[in-house]
Amino acid sequence: MNRKAFIVVFLFLLSNFPSTNAQPWITVFEGKVKIGETLIVGEYQIKATLEKREMKPYAIIYENEEIKKIVEQGNLTEVGNIRIILGSYNPESEDVFIALQYKPPLIKEFSPKEGASFEIAGYSLKIVESSDESVLLNINGAEIEVKANSTKIYERLALEYVNGILKVYHADIKVKRETRKDYGIYYPFTGLRVKAGDQIQIPVEVKNNGNEDLRLQLGITSKPIGWEVKLLDKSGEYEVSEITLSPGSPVVLNLLIKVPEDASGTKRVRFAVGEEIGEIILNVVKKSSIDIVIPLLSIESEAGQNVTFPITLKGEGTVELAIKEKPTNWNTYFIMKDQRVRSFLLEGEGQVILFVEVPRDAELGEHQIRFSINGVEKSVSVFVYKTHKGESAKLHLTVKDEEGNFLQKAKIHIGNTTLFTDSYEKATAELKPDVYRVVVEKEGYEKAEKEITLEDGEEETLEITLTKLPYYFEIEGSGDTVAVTIGSIGTYQLSIKNSGKSEDIYSLSLLDVPEEWSAEFYYAESPMRSIKINSGESKEVTLRLIPPFNAQPGEYNLTIVVKSSSGLQKKIVLIMKLIGEYR
Repeated sequence: MNRKAFIVVFLFLLSNFPSTNAQPWITVFEGKVKIGETLIVGEYQIKATLEKREMKPYAIIYENEEIKKIVEQGNLTEVGNIRIILGSYNPESEDVFIALQYKPPLIKEFSPKEGASFEIAGYSLKIVESSDESVLLNINGAEIEVKANSTKIYERLALEYVNGILKVYHADIKVKRETRKDYGIYYPFTGLRVKAGDQIQIPVEVKNNGNEDLRLQLGITSKPIGWEVKLLDKSGEYEVSEITLSPGSPVVLNLLIKVPEDASGTKRVRFAVGEEIGEIILNVVKKSSIDIVIPLLSIESEAGQNVTFPITLKGEGTVELAIKEKPTNWNTYFIMKDQRVRSFLLEGEGQVILFVEVPRDAELGEHQIRFSINGVEKSVSVFVYKTHKGESAKLHLTVKDEEGNFLQKAKIHIGNTTLFTDSYEKATAELKPDVYRVVVEKEGYEKAEKEITLEDGEEETLEITLTKLPYYFEIEGSGDTVAVTIGSIGTYQLSIKNSGKSEDIYSLSLLDVPEEWSAEFYYAESPMRSIKINSGESKEVTLRLIPPFNAQPGEYNLTIVVKSSSGLQKKIVLIMKLIGEYR
């Protein structure tokens, strides 16, 4: 919109106001104003600013630093004795066209007579002609005609001729232009509706519009008594008292406002960035009241049990829950729909549960629990009639393998106590209340550990699963002696069981064999030095011993060695008795 078109629109808007029987308006300013500049008209300040997102100009009208109106582009706005309209905006030069009118006071009224002259506010007026239809005046050498029932404007004078009376109004006002500073502050809103107890953060952008570095002091200039208000950095972690801005660069701050629980009504917070003053108006609404019904106030319980107190709440709004006081080592919290909660939104009626875990070593007697709901403190109590304090704990253990089979003779270490699973694959220990590390081991299995906490008088069952070693085997012989008659063949049976998780190959050897004796291992009637066995399988091996004819009767010590491919080996010490006589 160019200036000529704007004036047409402005005059059209003014035409909607009556021109007679109403006090006239005088245009006191008409021109371009840069964004950030302020026009000062008496007690009014009109600041041109810009909505950053949509790039729309608007003006804020202040009266004694209090915001009176927000003026949008194209709307004629009247406040007190001024009215204003915003026209076209040039984003390149950052200026907006503003027309400003002032409602002047009446300073003189009279019946005009030809030839009469007088001085008014520095203007020389002379009545040239006067009739019921019009008055012709000479004002400072210029002829001005005012027709009946109309108004004529001359500079800062407004002349109105009604019913034969000439009324003279004078706009004794100056419009001062306050140029914008080299920086500006921008925040998204100036008014908020909040609840008592809320904590809010408002982003404040400070931009250096100049060509040099700027250092600006920050501070809170006005806040309600008892409120906590701070200017923080963008992250919200640090309070800031001074900032440095490079040319064209912005800095984002956070205005932190903590509204007290008992606050209500309209409150104002003002902050300063250099010489710029920002203001936030807060409409504080009290938290809605919540009715609290606690039907159970004291419950009897045995130590080690859980106690619940149902609490019914009626009302609307946010509900804040907090435990204020509880006995040492007791666990207390709120539950709602099987979830632990600290706050929730109530709409109508709801129920929460105060859940109390009474430890097994609780002292006899009454124990109080204090809590608050939206700052309102309440209390309940638990009376412990039986305790297990000082009683030994009992631990039952079972040991299984990966397939669920119970294992006998598993070795169990608990603190300084060692025990084994019995023929029923179980073990039981009585222990003092404490935290224990249980270690279980058995040949052919990996060691297993578990930690368990045993409380006073508690009886717990613990099941531990052992995992087979990848390579492990067991051997069992047909005895520790073998009798051989001279001239015959002696045999000894040996069973090898693969107890590991993988198949394995086992090599067999015999140590300390007397000279000229023949010793050979057989499997399925075939001689062998090694044998492959699948996991979980057993194979029978036979040792055949043949003494020479000249062997001397007596006892001989032999050692059978079975060695796994993994390196694990086992031995059987064997006594061979040679019977007969040498001839």
